[in-house]
Amino acid sequence: MLAARNPSPSFHAHDRPPPPAHDIAERLSHLRDLRREPLPRRVARIADLHTDEASPVRKHVAEIIGVVGSKHMEYLPDIIPCLLHLLNDEAPPVVRQAIKTGTTLFAKLIQRLVIQGLFSTGGIDDALKSSWEWLLKFKSAVSLMAFQTTGNEGVRLLAVKFVEKTVLMYTPDPNIPSDPPSEATKDMGFNVAWLRGGHPLLNVGDLAMEASQNLGLLLEQLKSPKVKSLSTSMIIVFITSLSAIAQRRPSFYGRILPVLLSLDPASSIIKLRVPGAFHALKSAFSACLECTHSSAEPWRARLLEAQNIINQGGSIEDTANAGKNFGDTSNREESWPLMFPLELDPWELLQKHVLSDYANNEGHELTLCILNRLYREAEQDQDFLSSRTATSVYESFLLTVAESLRDMFPASDKSLGKLLCEIPYLPEGVLKLLEGLCSPESNEKQDKDIQSGDRVTQGLSAVWNLIMLRPLNRNRCLEIALQSSTHHLEEVRMKAIRLVANKLFPMASISKKIEDFAKEKLNSVLEVIPSGDSAATETATPEAHNDGVLENLSASVADAQTLMSLYFALCTKKHSLLRHVFAIYSSLPQAAKQAVHRQVPILIRTIGSSPDLLGIISDPPGDCQDLLMQVLQTLTDAAVPSKELTSSIKNIYSKTKDVEFLFAILSHLPKDEVLPVFPSIVNLPMDKFQAALSRILQGSSRNGPSLDPSEILIAIHVIDPDKEGIPLKKVMDACSACFEQRTIFTQQVLAKALNQLVEQIPLPLLFMRTVMQAIGVFPALVDFVMEIMSRLVSKQIWKYPKLWVGFLKCAILTKPQSYGVLLQLPAPQLENALSKNPTLKAPLVEHAEQPNVRSTLPRSTLVVLGLAEDQQQPAPAVSQAQSSQNQAAETSSSAADITTEVTQESSAAS
Repeated sequence: MLAARNPSPSFHAHDRPPPPAHDIAERLSHLRDLRREPLPRRVARIADLHTDEASPVRKHVAEIIGVVGSKHMEYLPDIIPCLLHLLNDEAPPVVRQAIKTGTTLFAKLIQRLVIQGLFSTGGIDDALKSSWEWLLKFKSAVSLMAFQTTGNEGVRLLAVKFVEKTVLMYTPDPNIPSDPPSEATKDMGFNVAWLRGGHPLLNVGDLAMEASQNLGLLLEQLKSPKVKSLSTSMIIVFITSLSAIAQRRPSFYGRILPVLLSLDPASSIIKLRVPGAFHALKSAFSACLECTHSSAEPWRARLLEAQNIINQGGSIEDTANAGKNFGDTSNREESWPLMFPLELDPWELLQKHVLSDYANNEGHELTLCILNRLYREAEQDQDFLSSRTATSVYESFLLTVAESLRDMFPASDKSLGKLLCEIPYLPEGVLKLLEGLCSPESNEKQDKDIQSGDRVTQGLSAVWNLIMLRPLNRNRCLEIALQSSTHHLEEVRMKAIRLVANKLFPMASISKKIEDFAKEKLNSVLEVIPSGDSAATETATPEAHNDGVLENLSASVADAQTLMSLYFALCTKKHSLLRHVFAIYSSLPQAAKQAVHRQVPILIRTIGSSPDLLGIISDPPGDCQDLLMQVLQTLTDAAVPSKELTSSIKNIYSKTKDVEFLFAILSHLPKDEVLPVFPSIVNLPMDKFQAALSRILQGSSRNGPSLDPSEILIAIHVIDPDKEGIPLKKVMDACSACFEQRTIFTQQVLAKALNQLVEQIPLPLLFMRTVMQAIGVFPALVDFVMEIMSRLVSKQIWKYPKLWVGFLKCAILTKPQSYGVLLQLPAPQLENALSKNPTLKAPLVEHAEQPNVRSTLPRSTLVVLGLAEDQQQPAPAVSQAQSSQNQAAETSSSAADITTEVTQESSAAS
């Protein structure tokens, strides 16, 4: 960035004596030669020369800034600071040129912004954004000059013209189509109405409000007492600017013409002997008379009379006496044949003329004429009808018309809203009428359509227009809209919420008030919603108590939703607001929590994984686990979680070690990330374990299940309860839950899992229990189980006391198929097995006596079975058998409960 962007505020060109004339001429000649220099050098020279000691040089620099900036807007961020500095120049010609240049650049830049925002696929480029920020500073500085009473009038004149131009640029042009063209073309101009569909940088509502405020400031200059301090030249400037705005924006006639018409040539403000001011006023009236827009028609008669008075050298105020036919906007008595009703009751006039004329589309203009006259009478504080003031007549007349329009026409009619936007003053009585439309009371005895959605839409539409077009009534109208947004009827409430959230909240000037109101209502839930514990009295019957609790809880949920809905709607526009909902969640009464859970899915589906929501997920405030779980469920329901969301969920899990947070992404985690957390999943309550199991098996469409069924069974069995701190009962229940899902955990799955588990070292604690469960559920697995048991014999299963008990129990369950396995046992272990289960011996002996079997058995086994005599010393064998018996005795009691349970579960499963 160029160093000249922030010139020292203490430097002034007049600190040095002015250079000789020939030197100035030479510098100007050099400046003119700059156009042949490369662009970067020209920009650098601007930074060097904008503080030159010679004012003609500085003025010429201001001109060059305009030339360069208009053709090469990417350099505006470098040269606008110089232009801002020139606004403070001591030489008025320099300041005037700076304003001229800035006015041109401002108009060109806003046009470029509109076109690029609407037609460019890449959005607004950074250079253009930076340029806009600098020119907004220029606008603020020049606007301030326009309304300062001190300083050079030539400078102030140009500043006023700049404000005039911003009012025109910021308001819709009736001569240009309100819909943007399909594509950008050269010299297409622009209409701010094109922005109604949205723009990345410009907000049409904010622009309209600023234009309205600036117009109000211009009008104030011509009102007492400010107008009395103006010079004639400045009066001419303000009259000319307001006349220009009225001609190009006829919708402002109702605000501008009452002020221009109030200027009295006979007063001390504008004298007949000052031809310039007089001529400006006359020219303004003549120009306004040439306007063919419908908004200008009601003022035609008044303008003609005022023009005649000026031509005659009289007072505009004499218009009321010279032409009693004030209401005749066409100068044809047969059209509106009435005198101004000073001597009539307003209601009588209303009945005779206004309402009938409304049906013929002329009542609107007539009403405006009457109200503007009454308003002017009130401003001049002239009493009439003895005890009644113009103010009271104005208010009662307007209220009667407004009520009649409400009752006469359908809700879709725009007459009421149009009238309220164009009248000179909006009294509280009419605002109360709007309040009734926007927030109908349930006990009002009115026509059904008044409480219907159409009437509410009618009222809210009027409120929206008033907020946009009447800055002085903005806060009161906003209050009406906000009150409607918490209405007890959902249809009313939702219409108001849509207005507030979609149209009003994006407006910077009122967004804070809206946010504060919504937050106040949200927080009030903590105080006004009952907990629900005392919904029924202690003397009520249990049935009545339950019914009362449910009824009151349902009502409390509805009440909470009424208070909270606006805040949730604002969250869709400003995602950072959502954090407060999480912060207060734990403190909410049960009814309010239910209301939150009803709203959250809609809200979350609307905003998606926004950065603010991801921040809440990574670092949630307070105790809000249930709410957070619902949010995660909504975000991942039928959708693949983004990398950012997955990272946020993993982050909260790493902080809390609460595995439930991972449920939302279990389907999308790879095996190596699921296995480490699987013990924690097994340790959950059964319903949550089953939910997690379902997600793991569901997997993702791209990668399939995180773990297949056999891997799940293996993962359950390899859990070490002591090491993981998980009750053995939890692991057993997890196995049983799998066996209940036969369509998933099939015979083949079990065989695959057992085949891998039997190779585990050490063998899993629940291995034999699972083998027995498998046989109970799938009897056809018995041959496969015999193979497993045979492998267990080779692994010396008797060395694992708890598993040895299970092995023997399995042998009993699978006889006679298990006889061959039992006969594979070494003699001491076989003797131990038979001593603990005597009923096995006889059928086992019978099986062993078969020639083809007996021939394969060692002598020691035959001895144990009594089929051969022991020819060795008995002591070692007895000692070894006794040792095995003691070992079995020590472990059999500890495993008894497990084997009994297995038998019961297998029977139930089969």
